[in-house]
Amino acid sequence: LGANRAFVVDGVTPFVQSVNSSTANGLYGLGSNISIQINFSEVVNVTGFPQIQLETGSIDRLVSYSSGSGTSSLTFTYTLQAGDVSSDLEYISSSALTLNGGTIRDLAGNASALSLPAPGASDSLGDNKNIEIDGVVPTVLAVAEPDDGLGRGFVMSRVEGEPLGKRILREPAFAAIRPQLPAQAGAIAAALHSE
Repeated sequence: LGANRAFVVDGVTPFVQSVNSSTANGLYGLGSNISIQINFSEVVNVTGFPQIQLETGSIDRLVSYSSGSGTSSLTFTYTLQAGDVSSDLEYISSSALTLNGGTIRDLAGNASALSLPAPGASDSLGDNKNIEIDGVVPTVLAVAEPDDGLGRGFVMSRVEGEPLGKRILREPAFAAIRPQLPAQAGAIAAALHSE
């Protein structure tokens, strides 16, 4: 080799260090967008649309890569759909990241290992974040008409879940609105009973 030539040999395979989310902890409903970041051991380039499969209830959702090529953090954007539910959003397994015909490679061209931290383990999405999703919508079973003598109203199916009152009364995020709740609840009750 010539004296003026420098070669760098990189045989190190990039790997996933952690999975996180830039979306704040909390409860999210139908249509909400949740950003999920997969953090690698080094800068990676992406071609195509790799996917991560999330545990979202009866149908596990495949979420495609959206941005981050040329950095060490790839973003996947999940949009909450009808029927999706989870008390702590997580991916389905350590093999939930797939290439889907694309590639994830470091700057030297080494293909990345795709194994994720085990769900619930240190550095997993569920370990790093507390994101609850609820895309279950109650069904209208009957509509009360004025001729019924009951006023306007609806009979809805019961949807299993946590009562909102508990969340409002205990979580620090709702502290600012607590003083306004009695007056607002009273106004709503008065409006309902005045019809």
